[in-house]
Amino acid sequence: MVLDRVVSSEHPLGLMEIAKAVGLDKSVTSRLLRSLERRAFLQRDSASKKYSLGSRFIALSITAIQRSGLAGIARNHLRRLRDRIGETVSIHLLVGRSRVCIDGNESPHEVRRALTLGEALPIYLGPSSKAIMAFLPEHELLEALQQAREAGIDVGQLERQLAALRQQKYLSVSGDRTPSVGAISAPIFDSRGVTASLTAAGPIDRWTPPRMETFAGDLLSTAAAISRELGGNFPMALPVATGRSGEARS
Repeated sequence: MVLDRVVSSEHPLGLMEIAKAVGLDKSVTSRLLRSLERRAFLQRDSASKKYSLGSRFIALSITAIQRSGLAGIARNHLRRLRDRIGETVSIHLLVGRSRVCIDGNESPHEVRRALTLGEALPIYLGPSSKAIMAFLPEHELLEALQQAREAGIDVGQLERQLAALRQQKYLSVSGDRTPSVGAISAPIFDSRGVTASLTAAGPIDRWTPPRMETFAGDLLSTAAAISRELGGNFPMALPVATGRSGEARS
């Protein structure tokens, strides 16, 4: 019950919040929380003293996801997109107030963006996160913006990026989180709304802004195809994808 309460919460929870929600006294709840924390199913913020998902829980979730569902649906799409653009592509799942890299295909180039399977980052950090954040329900978006503000993020710049995402349905940036990496990301939707993001990333001397824009149509078409297979609706009329040759493809 304790684990389920934290997992289902939209924000980190304190001891008394959890105890009240599950109907247990403070000492029993504290003991259970310590046990879950020791096993890394939960983690406790040293400043706020609140609990959120731990690395072990996320790792087990990734294993389950990779065996079915989103990763299975996306796998062939990821491979085809990687083959078209020649850069590392990855898919990132919304988990609580984080996004987690659950699958992908690395670039064949010797110098490439490495896959970071299992990496969990806050929903406001990096293009893969922002592509999800831009399409969250309003109350969840406001909570995420507040978390970004508390983390010292430039919320004005973040909101401008989110507005651009809502308009063009992708974000193309260089050095946004990692100085040497360029990345372009788009959201993925299931029947309930935004659920993940699709990203193509590479070294900035090769994966330049013009080159990313060249393949924006490919990225969007792939995100839309995955969304359809998940029962979701990609909220736009897609541009014609041009690919390497610059000639339109049907």
